[in-house]
Amino acid sequence: MYAVIDIETTGGNYRWGRITEIAIFIHNGLEVIEEFSTLINPEIPIPYFITQLTGISDDMVREAPIFAEVADTIAALTKDHIFVAHNSQFDYTFIRHEFRKLGREFDRPTLCTVKASRKVIPHQSSYSLGRLCEQLSIGLDNRHRAGGDAAATVKLLELLLQKDKDNQLAALVAWEHSGSIYNKYLQNTTIEDLPQSPGLLYLIGADDEILYIDSARNIRRKALSHLKNKGGRATVNVREQIKDVAFEETGTYLIAQLQAHEEVLRNKPRLNPKPKVKGQPLKWYILPDLQLDGFFHLKLERQEINGKTSSFKTKKEALQALESLITTFALCAAFTPLSGKQTTCSGSLSSCKGACRQQEAPSDYNKRVDAALQSMEASTNQLIVEKGRNPSEKALIRIENNHSVSWGYLNLQDKAYDTSGMAEQATQVCRSPEATEIALQYLLKNPVQEIINY
Repeated sequence: MYAVIDIETTGGNYRWGRITEIAIFIHNGLEVIEEFSTLINPEIPIPYFITQLTGISDDMVREAPIFAEVADTIAALTKDHIFVAHNSQFDYTFIRHEFRKLGREFDRPTLCTVKASRKVIPHQSSYSLGRLCEQLSIGLDNRHRAGGDAAATVKLLELLLQKDKDNQLAALVAWEHSGSIYNKYLQNTTIEDLPQSPGLLYLIGADDEILYIDSARNIRRKALSHLKNKGGRATVNVREQIKDVAFEETGTYLIAQLQAHEEVLRNKPRLNPKPKVKGQPLKWYILPDLQLDGFFHLKLERQEINGKTSSFKTKKEALQALESLITTFALCAAFTPLSGKQTTCSGSLSSCKGACRQQEAPSDYNKRVDAALQSMEASTNQLIVEKGRNPSEKALIRIENNHSVSWGYLNLQDKAYDTSGMAEQATQVCRSPEATEIALQYLLKNPVQEIINY
């Protein structure tokens, strides 16, 4: 027997969101034999953007029952049935959490029709409920309402049952429920309680000792990897030491990585490798050098970050930038390391106006050198905008002059911010010497929602 379920909520996270509507269709494998649906008073305001999406407003739920008043009905209807939903973990986690707030357990085997569809009807262009219904000619009325979405999920389940010639659905039910075998290692948390979102994972040992801090793209998956003793060299065979886990969602994996470095520095967990003690990294700079002839010569120096002008990781990058300055500002190559021992310009870099041959006054030449150096002082600040921890916020990561990284969150329900105001929300400064490298490597390998240069 199957209990096909859909819920609507005040937001995407069960820790701060509440259920606003639920629909349940009891299916015997051939047809629906019982139905139940109701609005639910979430006892908190419904955000405007949720009302825009679902059509459910505060006025509509004001006289509706609270969850506690329908909990017995939900428990009785779903007892001994397989919990079926499209992205079942979302609906299941919300309902389980509501029962726990009442001091009750809600434990059902689950079947996710997203994963089932990928197995039984592969090669679809999308597995969202709306697109699947469109591709499979399944009627979908009242989109983003519990009754409409649950009814469409019933039709999808029936199609999956018809096409499931290799009994793949039964295997998926077992897989969905397998996380519970690892719950015996945890005292206060269950695998089902852990979100499938980016964040920090803390492995907790006896006497609440923090054994290990890890960053995760998917907190639950990362926890399972450690409980399976597959979390990496530092935590191999750590499972027997783990008494519990804790977590913190960050919205984006980049903040998870940055914050994990901060937390390791602060807490010094015994299983995390000790951070290497590093001084300020050395960078290459193009610097002015006033000579006795009255002309500014340009030189390359490797020194600690000074933040006053553009820096370069390698000497090769600095030389390439120097070539560009010579061409753009008609400077004299003979007054730079590019000329070797030559005292006058020649070849492809002979764009100067004769300074090296005393055909230009030092004051005129030096003005162009100043302009060239000032062009390198242009701001290289970046503000990365990513998904936040919930739909009403954005995550912000600020990189200043390629050597300072900070992060924070922007509440979308606050006043509108300009770029400067947004940057000011990134107040958490990362002290880790690897912070810039982490951020820049992340940008190289991952798409982000938006990058603002300012």
